[in-house]
Amino acid sequence: MQAAKIKVGEVYAYWRGSEYVRYAVDAKITRNEGDRAQTTLEGRIIEDGRAALKFTLSPEDLKGPYQEVAELVERKAKEDAKRKTEEDAKRAATERDRLTLYRFVGVKPPKGKDYDQPFRASYGSVDIRQAGVRLLIEKIEKLEAEKKRPTRAEIDAQSGPSQGTETVWDKATGE
Repeated sequence: MQAAKIKVGEVYAYWRGSEYVRYAVDAKITRNEGDRAQTTLEGRIIEDGRAALKFTLSPEDLKGPYQEVAELVERKAKEDAKRKTEEDAKRAATERDRLTLYRFVGVKPPKGKDYDQPFRASYGSVDIRQAGVRLLIEKIEKLEAEKKRPTRAEIDAQSGPSQGTETVWDKATGE
């Protein structure tokens, strides 16, 4: 941060360890050394309590007024929480889809996250490996075999003879 913008008595954001803390500026000391001015700040970290030791910092160590930085940190924390919630929901939906495929083909889902599973949840989608394709095709063929299609005679017996364009004309009798 620029030394000219720092005011004594104000609170600024200082990155300590893994978080921003409040640094209260008690004094701003400017020393002229030839054609250059060197500024140092004396202050304390508010989170350390009233008996906090004063220490000096360079103006570049401060990230800006604490309120502005705190809002940015809070906004980022909210965005991270929202993104995590969305990712968790997507992961749960993918797992439900994977288990649905196993239920459909009548196979117990394997435990663990082995790569060679027939149906595997991966990055928000279900991967269907060759073994899974075989299981799906076998199940579909089984369902088709179980499904009995009625013949034309069975349909006519239930609803009466067909009406309209589906009548057959016999050349020999002319009917």
